[in-house]
Amino acid sequence: MLERPRKFAVKWCDNLKKFVGELRTWFKKKRHRVNSINKTNDGDYTLNVLDIAAEEEGHETFRIVILAFGFGLEATETVVGIGDKSYWDNAGVPGAEFRGRPQPHFFISGSGDGGLIDFVASAFANFDHAMLIQEITTSPGRRELEIELLSIENDARQAKERAEPFDLFNSYNARITPLIEGSGLVARISRQLRPGVRLTLQTKDESVFSLGSAILNRLAAFTTIRACLTTEGHDFQHLACESVERVNGFVAEPDGPTYQLNCDGEVITADEVIIRRGTFRDGVRGRFTALLGNHQQQHEEWLARLGEATRVPVLSAEAQDYFRSKARDANIIGSVRRINLAAAAMPIAIHLSLKMVGTAFQADPIRSQLAFANQAGVILDVEIERKRIRDLTGVAHGLPYQGNHALSSTLGSAILTAA
Repeated sequence: MLERPRKFAVKWCDNLKKFVGELRTWFKKKRHRVNSINKTNDGDYTLNVLDIAAEEEGHETFRIVILAFGFGLEATETVVGIGDKSYWDNAGVPGAEFRGRPQPHFFISGSGDGGLIDFVASAFANFDHAMLIQEITTSPGRRELEIELLSIENDARQAKERAEPFDLFNSYNARITPLIEGSGLVARISRQLRPGVRLTLQTKDESVFSLGSAILNRLAAFTTIRACLTTEGHDFQHLACESVERVNGFVAEPDGPTYQLNCDGEVITADEVIIRRGTFRDGVRGRFTALLGNHQQQHEEWLARLGEATRVPVLSAEAQDYFRSKARDANIIGSVRRINLAAAAMPIAIHLSLKMVGTAFQADPIRSQLAFANQAGVILDVEIERKRIRDLTGVAHGLPYQGNHALSSTLGSAILTAA
């Protein structure tokens, strides 16, 4: 697929069309929950399905059943007394500091991708994930940084295959710190920190990082850690413990910390607590235990047998463009992120009004530079930034605009004559 991505993509789409065309019945059911699956004597599968809207249960039989759980949802209360904020909800992202706390303390539990992203968000005065990624990926020395990160990743995976210990965080400290501090990345991140922020990252492992998280998220978290440790009035600590409990009977004072936590005997206070323990997979899969059998053990054996071949490949830019083009042709809307980007790229309407105040002109609502030629005329230099008009559907799939309505930024000079 990686060698001939376009050819593979064409064949895959054609086969899918053929498969769908041969089906006698094709239904899409929303707001239905499968409560159980039982295998019949003739090899079919009977599903017990709940229609959530109608509150009615029914039974359906299928020859083939594919369980596609996806990421799933988190538990609602991993730590008793502290409600889990969903990773999929923007309300779970720490917002700007408006309470005036001199040293806001954030306690984040979990070192997966969700935990690391929330860890970074807690540190920033105004968190913008896209801007942070752009800051990192366009930083000077990016190529050298990429080579070193991949080298560490390779060393860690080889150590795992040999069942040898490997501390990712220590490797980042020794090999990544000089690169991100030398390029000025840490200094730039330091200027964006929440004033006086203190961060505590709690993990079950002794190391801060694990191979279960993405390299880019690890790098963002590590850069944030270095920024906190090298910026006066800020702090970071790592806490390794198996369990976290909220201390019963603790009453927060008006200007004091909100939470008191017991981490395997160590008591710690925090203003904000974010729990990221992954999705509640056991709760989802529990209804299908009889069907899954020893699936987990077989899956782990399969992963171990195939090694690096089980890692998810990255589609080439050509293959991605092809799939986006097919989605566009089928009028399939793009992701919310790309739609927001498309909306931001639409043209901005500008209303310019001029009025006489004595012998001076005022331009509102945009800034202008006035240079008087004489009492009767004035040259008004106005810089108007216009953005390209783009096809909303196309941009939502990351495709370049196909039309000819491109407008660039213009600097116009208008000679205005007083009446």
